[in-house]
Formats: sequence, C-alpha cells, structure tokens
Amino acid sequence: MKEEEKVYPESFDFGVAISALKDRQRVTRTGWNGKGMFLVIIRAGNAMFLGFDMQDCIGMKTAQGKMQPGWLASQNDMLAEDWQIFKEEEQPIVRS
Repeated sequence: MKEEEKVYPESFDFGVAISALKDRQRVTRTGWNGKGMFLVIIRAGNAMFLGFDMQDCIGMKTAQGKMQPGWLASQNDMLAEDWQIFKEEEQPIVRS
C-alpha cells in the first residue's frame, strides 16, 4: 500500500514549515529576495568531522547556488506566514 503524499496549503507559518522539513520537503519564503533559495534538512548519515559524528541540520540553498549548513531562523522568519513548499520545476537546481 502506497503512503499518501501530504498536502500543504499554498502559504503557511513557520511551524508548518518545520513539519514540512521533517517530512523531507524543501521550503521557501516569498519574502526572501534571492531566487531559488530554499531550506532542507541535511541528514548526517555516516558523516564525521574531526572524529565526531555529525548531526542533522537545516541547510539553505543560497541565491549564489551554494548549500549553507546550519541555517538559523531570524525573528522575521519565525513570525512570517509566507512559507511555501519549494517547487523545483519552477526554480531548477544548477550544479557546477
């Protein structure tokens, strides 16, 4: 039996954005100036750094096409209600 895909509203608050990230979705804000920016949970997997196990973190795909791990929300981000599911077909990811 195939698991049903969760449906998200067109626009939502930060709490729903966090839930969507946990559901392996990419989220973005209409209020962000950069094109193609989104957040995603970066899973640690088997990664280590300096002998220490890594932990999952929220990463941001920046307007410059880089992935920035360890994104932190601003007060404005946490209070915003313009969060949306990022639609990759609208903003393709460019790999260099």
